[in-house]
Amino acid sequence: MTGKTIVIPGHGAVGGKADLGLFRDVLVEIRDKLVALKGQGRTLAEIVATKPGARYEVEWGNAFIDPAWFVGLVYQSVINKGFSTSVKVTEARA
Repeated sequence: MTGKTIVIPGHGAVGGKADLGLFRDVLVEIRDKLVALKGQGRTLAEIVATKPGARYEVEWGNAFIDPAWFVGLVYQSVINKGFSTSVKVTEARA
């Protein structure tokens, strides 16, 4: 992937490498918050109520996925599927 790479998502605006990196960082931040809150014994409803992605809601919170639903998706993927927070997400290479 180079600086000239064009990323065409299934939903949302066409972007580039920097946009993809930002989205990855958002996912990691929200995942880490969910894992910490779950580690404190919080339920999904309690985690959603904390709004772990609040700082992104102004820009991204009115898309086709509502913030609470998005948090639920991340929760299901990470907590219930047993994904490790130590997995390093790196750039894909062809």
